[in-house]
Amino acid sequence: EATRKADLLVIDDIGTEILSEWLTEKIFNLVNYREIVRKPLIITSNLNYADLEQKFKEYDEHTRIKSRIQGMCLDLELKGPDRRENPEKFNWLIDGVMK
Repeated sequence: EATRKADLLVIDDIGTEILSEWLTEKIFNLVNYREIVRKPLIITSNLNYADLEQKFKEYDEHTRIKSRIQGMCLDLELKGPDRRENPEKFNWLIDGVMK
């Protein structure tokens, strides 16, 4: 309940979870509720809409999750090097944040 009603909700890396019918319904209910009450939602993913649709297809045959996300979220594609592949390159950023 607290997750649904949070002022701002961030779902990080959607599409990496191991899906079940139960989890898919929980994700749908969460996204759908946020849309209905017009509360902000930030979602990050390495998947595009076609990949999200494919990911949830087994348990969400009508693509309700992808449809809600696509309808309520603004797409921002972030490009750049993967900092996990070369972490020392980003030490300046971590040092600046940690001070």
